[in-house]
Amino acid sequence: MPDPARKPIVFTDLDGTLLDHHTYGYEAAVPLLRKLRESGVPVVANTSKTRSEWLHLAKELKNDHAFVVENGSAIYLPDGECVVFGKRRETILECLSELKDRYNFESYADWDVAGIAAATGLDLESAKRSSEREFSEPLV
Repeated sequence: MPDPARKPIVFTDLDGTLLDHHTYGYEAAVPLLRKLRESGVPVVANTSKTRSEWLHLAKELKNDHAFVVENGSAIYLPDGECVVFGKRRETILECLSELKDRYNFESYADWDVAGIAAATGLDLESAKRSSEREFSEPLV
């Protein structure tokens, strides 16, 4: 018999899971998300996206539960507490600066928002949110 003290939680990735792989739309998920919200079941996103990107989407989805960002680098709890598992971006950038003389690469830190938009296909607002990295650094 199920333990009534144990409550379900739904964990989901975003790209290609909660969000459509081609359009990044979430319309197909809305009825289920509404049903989960009405039932009091938290939906916890686990994503490569930044906190800024998730918060923008979470507002649209009416989701105020915990979320995991930047490929598991940190968990933000509903009370605002952040539990960090990865390295801070500043530390990553220091390490990368030591490698730039030996390897040919660029990262988000080398580009302005327009450059990020051009490289990723994101619109400018989305590129700005994507640039607000705390724990990771995309490389090309």
